[in-house]
Amino acid sequence: MPWKTKKSYKFFPFSGGIRWEIRDYKYIYPSIDLDTWNMAVNEKDIIITVFGGLLESLFSLTVIEALYKLKPNQNIYWLGTDKYSNLHYINGISKPCSISLTPKILRNYPTPLFFDKDNKIYFNLLFNFLLKKSYYNKKPKEREEPIFEQIFSNALIPFNNSYLPKLRRLGTDFIDDLIKSNKLTSKSKIITIILEKTNNDILNWGVQQIKEFVQIVSAKGFKVIVFAHDISRFYGSKILAFQYDVRKILQVIQRAKLLLSNDIQWLLSGLLISDTGIICKDENGPYDIFKNAEYIGVENDIFSYRDSISTLDVVAIAEGL
Repeated sequence: MPWKTKKSYKFFPFSGGIRWEIRDYKYIYPSIDLDTWNMAVNEKDIIITVFGGLLESLFSLTVIEALYKLKPNQNIYWLGTDKYSNLHYINGISKPCSISLTPKILRNYPTPLFFDKDNKIYFNLLFNFLLKKSYYNKKPKEREEPIFEQIFSNALIPFNNSYLPKLRRLGTDFIDDLIKSNKLTSKSKIITIILEKTNNDILNWGVQQIKEFVQIVSAKGFKVIVFAHDISRFYGSKILAFQYDVRKILQVIQRAKLLLSNDIQWLLSGLLISDTGIICKDENGPYDIFKNAEYIGVENDIFSYRDSISTLDVVAIAEGL
């Protein structure tokens, strides 16, 4: 019997001429050499597809930044979840894509890159995201790489810290209004708390704990801004509580000294767009905040806890920043 290797190669008609490496006889390995990448991308309209949540949509901007640096004269389009389509506008590089392409259709393509008959090239950034499947869409296998690495690897180029997203059209109007209304000053030390609708509450603070925390740190010169889907819980208190709004949250994160959230996606987002300190529950696997920070090359102060963290511990951390 001839000896068999666990590595082979395969061609697909929709990614003309690209030789894809197959590992363990079934999994596409998303890697091609730079000459092949340039040949594939040159002189084509580029479409970035990312039908994911907030974090995936925000991180997709790193790929747009990379492509803009490498191919400044080509059109770049963003196609993803409608709810987060304003993010590519805030980034200020790509254009909205009107092509009718759905996640279901994308699943028919077993590679992270493919072409269409109109000379457009597509990067499916959520190819094999969290769950790796064979090129015939079977044999699912959980992935452990940092979530940022999983997404960016589908751009088929090395990551560079200079690709971190710039929010060119974000503005500062929300912060400016808070300053004009004397709720903040230009020198305010801001702590922001983002309360997301989630089934995995990693902060696990109730309203009373948040009120106690705000009372303590306010006396120490901090301003706490809370974003939540239901702010009625904070009526009657001195908490600066605002309705959940992605654009306003991004503005505040960029000015914050410290970020807390009950949802890991906002903490990881903080790494992408700011140098804010971050308090985070220990997470293993793809959402490990330390491994993701290392992958994108940022040096935010990160304070982790195993099961829970007290308000007094967070006060001590804030004072030390």
